[in-house]
Amino acid sequence: MPRSLSKVAPGETPIFVPRDFAKRPTLAALVAETISTWSYTEHAFGRSMAGMLRGSSTAAMQQYADTRRFSGTNSKSEILKTAAKKYLPKPYRDTFLGVMDIVSDYASKRHEFAHHIWGTIETLPEAILLVDPKHLFGHWGAANDWVAGFAANPGNVGTAPILSTDVVEVWTKADLETERDRMFKAYDLSISLDVISCLDTFGGSQFRRDHVHNQLLNDPVVIAAQLAASGPAVRENWQPPSDP
Repeated sequence: MPRSLSKVAPGETPIFVPRDFAKRPTLAALVAETISTWSYTEHAFGRSMAGMLRGSSTAAMQQYADTRRFSGTNSKSEILKTAAKKYLPKPYRDTFLGVMDIVSDYASKRHEFAHHIWGTIETLPEAILLVDPKHLFGHWGAANDWVAGFAANPGNVGTAPILSTDVVEVWTKADLETERDRMFKAYDLSISLDVISCLDTFGGSQFRRDHVHNQLLNDPVVIAAQLAASGPAVRENWQPPSDP
C-alpha cells in the first residue's frame, strides 16, 4: 500500500513535471501496464455485451460503444449490469453481477493512475509520487491569493503556502506491481464473464460455460468478496461450491 509523502520523507518538496516521470522508466512501465490492461478488460466487456444481446442489436452495441468513448466507467458498468439482469438466467446472472462489482473496484485505482498527476522526489529514486489534481488546483489558488496579497501588502501576508504532503502518495515498485497484478486479475475475470454471458452458438459449449462458471464460484477473489458482503452467520457456515 502506498504511504503519504509526509510519512515517508517529511519536509521534502515533490516535483510534478512530465519529464521527471520518465526518469523512473521501470516504475513508469508498471503504471503504463496497469492503465493499458484495462483497455483489454473493457474489450472483453464489449464481447459480453454482444453475447448477451445475441449479436442481434446493432443499436444497443452502438450505445455501449458510445458510452465507452464519452461517459464514465460507472455508466458502462451500469449498461452491462442492466443487460445481465435482462438476458442472463440464474445462476449466471448473479455471478456476473457480483464479479462486475469486483472488477469495478479493481479499476478504481487504475483510473487514478490515468487521471491523477505523477511526480518524483530526488531523495526517493526508487519511488514515484501520485496526487489528485484537485489538491494542486487548491494549492495554486491559495498561492495566487498569496501573491495578490503580497503585492498589496508585502509585510502582512505571512509565508507562502506550500502543498500538503499528506495528500501526496509514494508508490514503490512493489506497490505498483501489486496494482498491476490486480488489473491482470480484473482482465482474467472479464474473460470468464465473457464466456458465461454468451449463448451456446455464440460463445462455445454449455459444458465450457458451466465449467468456467464453476471456476468463478471457486475463485478465491470471488469467494472473499462474497463473504465480505455476507453476514457473520453466512461466513461461519460457508461451504465451497460443488462441481456442476
